[in-house]
Amino acid sequence: MEFFEIEYILQELEEANKEEEKRIKQQEEEYKKQQAAAKMPRSHDKPDYGGFKVPKMNIPSMPKPKF
Repeated sequence: MEFFEIEYILQELEEANKEEEKRIKQQEEEYKKQQAAAKMPRSHDKPDYGGFKVPKMNIPSMPKPKF
């Protein structure tokens, strides 16, 4: 009778482990979604001009002397 009890306990343990793995995977996926949603664009990478496309302009700091 002990053999069947041990086998039953092992089966329950395997099922509990599978459920735990599923739960951990779901938590990881939710965490990744939250991280992606919380990721804010850095202000120095792409400045926000209210939705307008602003071309980059090459403005020299000092005019070059002509000789």
